[in-house]
Amino acid sequence: MTKSANREELFILKLNQIILNNLTNEQFSVEKLAEIYGISRSQLHKKLKKALGKSVSQFIREIRLEEAMKMLKQDRLTVSEIAYQVGFSSPAYFNTCFKETYGYPPGEVKFRKHLDKGLTPEKRRSVPFFSKFKKRKTVFLIVSVALLILFTLSFLTINRTSSKGNSTLDEPLATDSMSQEKTIAVLPLKNWSGDPELEYISDGMTDAIIIRLAKIESIRKVVSFTSMLSYKNTDKSISQIAQELGVKNVLQGSFQLSGEDVSIKLQMIDATSENQFWENEYNSIWNSDEIFVMQAEVAENVARNMQVEITDQEIAVIQKFPTKNKEAYNLYLQAEYLKSKHDAYTYENAIRLYENAIALDPKFLEAYVGLANTFIYGGLFWGVFNEQEAWRKGKPLLQKALAIDSMNIQVHEQLFAGSYYYDWNFDLSEAYYQGKLFGDRKNFGFYYAINTGRPDEALIAIENSIDLDPSDRFLYVAKAEALFFLGNMEESSAILETYNSYFIDNFYYLIQTARLYYNLGEHEKAKIHLQLILDKFQGRPPIVLWLEVVYQEMDGNTAGVKETLKLLHKKYEEKVSGSPAWFLALYYAHIKDYDKALLWLQNSYDHHEVEMVWLKEEPVLEFLREDQRYWELYKKVGFSKVDL
Repeated sequence: MTKSANREELFILKLNQIILNNLTNEQFSVEKLAEIYGISRSQLHKKLKKALGKSVSQFIREIRLEEAMKMLKQDRLTVSEIAYQVGFSSPAYFNTCFKETYGYPPGEVKFRKHLDKGLTPEKRRSVPFFSKFKKRKTVFLIVSVALLILFTLSFLTINRTSSKGNSTLDEPLATDSMSQEKTIAVLPLKNWSGDPELEYISDGMTDAIIIRLAKIESIRKVVSFTSMLSYKNTDKSISQIAQELGVKNVLQGSFQLSGEDVSIKLQMIDATSENQFWENEYNSIWNSDEIFVMQAEVAENVARNMQVEITDQEIAVIQKFPTKNKEAYNLYLQAEYLKSKHDAYTYENAIRLYENAIALDPKFLEAYVGLANTFIYGGLFWGVFNEQEAWRKGKPLLQKALAIDSMNIQVHEQLFAGSYYYDWNFDLSEAYYQGKLFGDRKNFGFYYAINTGRPDEALIAIENSIDLDPSDRFLYVAKAEALFFLGNMEESSAILETYNSYFIDNFYYLIQTARLYYNLGEHEKAKIHLQLILDKFQGRPPIVLWLEVVYQEMDGNTAGVKETLKLLHKKYEEKVSGSPAWFLALYYAHIKDYDKALLWLQNSYDHHEVEMVWLKEEPVLEFLREDQRYWELYKKVGFSKVDL
């Protein structure tokens, strides 16, 4: 060995030791290494480049990853714990760097350590996992049957992907769809855990992936989770689903939880050709850190395979952990699942679960928002909570969420919406609508625009939103409603006919369309949607009772009218939510008993019911607008503040 080579070896050994001495310090930088060694940063770069052909940052990262590999093979710590032990500030970033270096995620090390024995990182990347399996398959004879089955599926997945090109597992394959519109729908993950009680987790994982994808601006459209729920058990083809949702790519897959082991298998399909162009399997441990790393990795890999750009800021947002408490996250997922059932029993249980999640992690923003929405939704429609009680409980929770993240637009919008529906705060709502608060917020409340006599503005905002997400069922009802208020009756009805079959299983869609059909005078269609509500859903909130009593009256069912009015009166006396006094007023306006209609409008005002925001534009009340009592209520609610 020459003196020069010896000096280089000592140089490398000393650098290596300095880095190891600072391994857990995530702030340890190139500048700090140069300072400790006693040379300038540029000198350090030149010497290392000459000796190894590497940059200093690459050298530091590789040492961190080599130490991480040693720890992973010992299988004593979680991936996230090891990430912090070797100086990474984010487990998700560690996951990305590890995979780029070794060709597979750190969670697979404990299964692959025999395969990779004696291989350098470069050789690990160059040898396909499936090829290693065939060369060394006898090693796996000691593995349990269940694990062998799981890995066989994984190997077949990788082999099929590799057969389409010389890509690694997460590199995009060359397909025509990659250069086309960047749109995606994520089908609800199938629960393959063998336990129906774990459905809330598979749904929660689907929602989490969708939320992360939606944060990537280069993806033009990500269909919302609520829209995707209607496809949960569909027998429609991928191309049919994509056509209905207006997307190019569809992601489907399965979720499996066995003990503490989590497995997600995903396939991405070009909807035009129905060809699968990417698939992967993710294996991890069921704890909050590992799960969030997995969710972030899925979103990043899906985006990369759609060939979209992800900014550093978006990566940071995607990789952000909502909570580090595993049990809190588990409770939150259960609460979200129950809340989606929309009845008094599940709402009450959801509240308890949210509260327990917050008790475990008082900084868990999503749990505050979920709990707030449970009160707010329960106060708007379902008769679960008194309306003002719901807002008194929901508003402080949203304010606590803002204390955690003051720039969270979703929370701001919910606060403004609550101020409008519950407080009738037209000054604040109008300022927000006009963009005087938080920039241009013209998309705030399509129904705010309709309620305040601006259906033309509502229609523009709705059509812009449909361009962004044509899968949102409520946008079409809103568009049909805006067209109705603009006098375009035929077009309004035609929109409903076009989209009814897509969303016929959703309560909110059915209730809004039944109400709109009534206003359009298409009573047979309204009765069909009303009957679907009665057949498919439990509970009869005031709006449903109003539709029932209206059609009982039209059909001459005197006994039915008497019984249904009795139920509406009872809800009013019990001060439940859902605006029972308002719907009693609409019934009496329907039968042209205008004095009683005005009496019940006054009662609705006295109880501060949320449906009073429709006072200005409600078509059923048209004939009351010649009465001074109506205009007195109009002013007291606050509409005179936004008269145009």
